[in-house]
Amino acid sequence: MEHVASCVRIGVALTTLVAALPSAAAAQQIPPLTERLVDVEGRQVQVWVGGPANSEGPVPVVIFENGWSGIASSWAKVAPEVARFARVLLYNRASHGRSESDGQLPTPEHVARRLRALLKALDIAPPYVLVGHSWGGPLIRAHAALYPEAVGGLVYVDPGLPCVLERAFEAAGFGDRASEFIERSQRPDAAGVRVGQVQSGQDTIRLALPDVPLVLLIGLKLDMQRPPREWLRERGINADTIIARAREQKVPCLSWLASEVPRGLLVVTPTSGHVVQQDDPELDHRFRDDISIRQPRPCRTSSGRRQVSRSVR
Repeated sequence: MEHVASCVRIGVALTTLVAALPSAAAAQQIPPLTERLVDVEGRQVQVWVGGPANSEGPVPVVIFENGWSGIASSWAKVAPEVARFARVLLYNRASHGRSESDGQLPTPEHVARRLRALLKALDIAPPYVLVGHSWGGPLIRAHAALYPEAVGGLVYVDPGLPCVLERAFEAAGFGDRASEFIERSQRPDAAGVRVGQVQSGQDTIRLALPDVPLVLLIGLKLDMQRPPREWLRERGINADTIIARAREQKVPCLSWLASEVPRGLLVVTPTSGHVVQQDDPELDHRFRDDISIRQPRPCRTSSGRRQVSRSVR
C-alpha cells in the first residue's frame, strides 16, 4: 500500500513543473540533489542523487528515465519535489550530458542492464519506482520485465508509441503514409542513433509487467512543428486533420497500459502536451486530493480488459 501512495504522489508531483525546459547551461544544476560521475563497467555515467538520508522503514527509490534524446535537466524541478518523500536518482544515458558512450546500441534491454549496473555501483537497493517520459516508457517497461522483483511502481509520462499516429493517419484516410511520416519525424539522439535502429516501442511494450502500482499520464494538447506540416501539405494531407485524429485516438491507443495491472491509474489532461510534466502547473493543485485519496474505479474496455480511469478536465 505504501508503494501505491508513493506511485500516485509521484504522478501528481510530475505535473508541478513550469512550462519551460531548463536551459542547457542549467542542465548541470539540479539542487538540492548531488551530482556525481560514476564508473560503470569502465565508462563514466553522470548522475544526481538525493532524498531522505534516514527514515523509519524502507524508502522507495524513484528513478527518472529521460525521453529519446532528453537529458536529466528535464526533471530538474520535479525531482527535488519528489526528493522530499523519496530517494531520487536522475542520470544521463550513454553519450548524453557528461555520460560517456558505451559503444552499444541503446536497446531497451541494454539500457535496463546498464541501469542495473549503475544501481549496483551506487549501492542503491530496491524497491524502485521507475518514471519514464516518452521513449522512457518502453525503457522502464523493459526494466520492470527483466527485474520484476526490484520494481515497486511505474509512472508512464505520455509514453511515445507509434500507434497513435498510425491510427490517426488511418482514420484520416492516409494510412499508407503513416510509417514514412513517423520515420521522418524521429530525431537522432546525441550519438546519432535513431529509435528505429534499436527496437520498436510497440515490441518492448508487450513485455509482461509485474503486479505493481502504475500511473499513466496522457496529455491531449497536440500540435505540429512547421517542417512536418510542410511535408504533409506537399502530399495533400491537412496537418490539422491529423492532429485532430491523433487527439481522438491517443487515449484509446494508450489507456490499456493502465489496465494491465490491478492498481493502474489513468490521468488524462487536455491542457497538457507531450511533455505533461511541464505543460500544466495547475493540475497538481486542482486534483491533488482527488488522486491521492480516492481509489480508482475499474471499468471494462471494448476488448474486455480491465481499465482504471481518471479524466482531468
